[in-house]
Amino acid sequence: MRVAQQGVLAVSRIDRDARREYLAVFNAGEAPARVTVQTATPSTPWDALLGSAPGATSGADGRVLVTVPPLTAILLRAGADLPKRSVTKVTLKIRPDEISSLLRVSATASTLDPLAVTFAVRRGGQKEWRRLGVDDSAPYSVYIDPRKYRKGERISVVAVIRASDGSITTSSVISATPR
Repeated sequence: MRVAQQGVLAVSRIDRDARREYLAVFNAGEAPARVTVQTATPSTPWDALLGSAPGATSGADGRVLVTVPPLTAILLRAGADLPKRSVTKVTLKIRPDEISSLLRVSATASTLDPLAVTFAVRRGGQKEWRRLGVDDSAPYSVYIDPRKYRKGERISVVAVIRASDGSITTSSVISATPR
């Protein structure tokens, strides 16, 4: 999801084989919606496949400004291939979730490239990693249920990041005590 505000929803999807980004923007309001959407494809015109978005061009930062008529949607395709980028820095954090009793594990990466982030956990004293989950939409996160661990038990958590070009980066391993 790229934008969700005041009756506007914008999502982008990547055709990984063609290395092309698609952007769908929906307007549930009764007035035209003008919205800036962050994309992964910088400095390119966007072709309208459904509806119209005259002059839709992303800037060097990947942001594109579109206007969507009321009660309708537009579908755009990037006019250029997704640039090949590497992921150089990954930050992994574990903190209590704000609305549940779970722990939120999140990863942030230094790129606009669409990523697939796999999170894994290893219990204290064990050698094998167990997959917690995969997230392909920023903010990248999964949740840990502390009740699955003994009181005072230490765990290790890692994130494995796959970029759109297939390259893989691994975060530092961090440790935590779930309860």
